[in-house]
Amino acid sequence: MRMLARPEATISAGRLIAYHALDGAVVVIVENPAQTETATIDAAITKGPRRLHSCDKPYFLLAEDPDTLRLRVRLAPEECAVIVMR
Repeated sequence: MRMLARPEATISAGRLIAYHALDGAVVVIVENPAQTETATIDAAITKGPRRLHSCDKPYFLLAEDPDTLRLRVRLAPEECAVIVMR
């Protein structure tokens, strides 16, 4: 693993896993690690030439500009959301 000078994804709470897939997609996994509390998590994802392809949980679009997509997900305890940018 390597540290990135400018991360392509950030979140307001929880755990984050982000990677570039072999097909060029950016996959962002946001997790609520709490065992008893529901979490509302804001995510900011650098778009580049990509657009939102899918999110496996309901989400609320907070903002979108040419560079960044900002969305909010509400996750139950120990639940995650998988966001794919293509």
